Amino acid sequence: PAVQGRARAAGIEAPMVLAHGVEQIDAEDWVWIVEEYIQGDHFLPGELEEDCRRATTADVGRQLRLLHAVEVDGFWRLEADLNSAQYATCRDWIDSQRPNLETATEIFTIDSSHIRQITEVFDEVGSSYSGKGRLCHGDYSSDNLLVRDNRLVAAIDWENAVACDPAYDVAYWYHWDSNEQWLEEFLVGYDSPDGDAFRRRTIAHSVLLSLGFVVWYAVDQSDRQSAEDSLRSLRRNLAVLKRS
Repeated sequence: PAVQGRARAAGIEAPMVLAHGVEQIDAEDWVWIVEEYIQGDHFLPGELEEDCRRATTADVGRQLRLLHAVEVDGFWRLEADLNSAQYATCRDWIDSQRPNLETATEIFTIDSSHIRQITEVFDEVGSSYSGKGRLCHGDYSSDNLLVRDNRLVAAIDWENAVACDPAYDVAYWYHWDSNEQWLEEFLVGYDSPDGDAFRRRTIAHSVLLSLGFVVWYAVDQSDRQSAEDSLRSLRRNLAVLKRS
């Protein structure tokens, strides 16, 4: 509820929280939130006519940029006041993900050239963003975005909100389809002053996201097929990054 309120104040469309009970005494306690109803459809770019898709995708990007105007001290998990987060620097946050590479190589056969590239991506992402953490949705995927009449009418499911490099949030959206044309349309609306550098950071974050999903699906979910799909996504984005 606190994050949604902060997001609405920043200008991004999100449901108004009408009432909530989120204080847990025991881990098994139920929590609940009542939100306003907003009519819209899940944002599925592949099912939209081209002109509608371009306009809608741009608005989805434009509104995310509004959220990223909110600065936070630190990176990753937010403290209760939403003004500070778990890691002091972007590099600290990125370095915390490095064990994923070792775990992935224990499970799957990964080319040595790809291992080298991934290591370089860790180094690049850890040093390429020097700004403060920004408030990020953390799960900005198409099924958490409701659209209507060529615009975003609600971003929902805010429980995974974090403080990050803004490119991480864009990468999370891009990760699920990895469609470069749609990414370009998104970035038109997002209108980052960093231009091509922001696009490259987005692709780089997508590589690390894919790596994280490889481990999550293989270890936490015991879902080898989805882990292999994530590994294919990782390889695809390594190739995109190499071209950029």
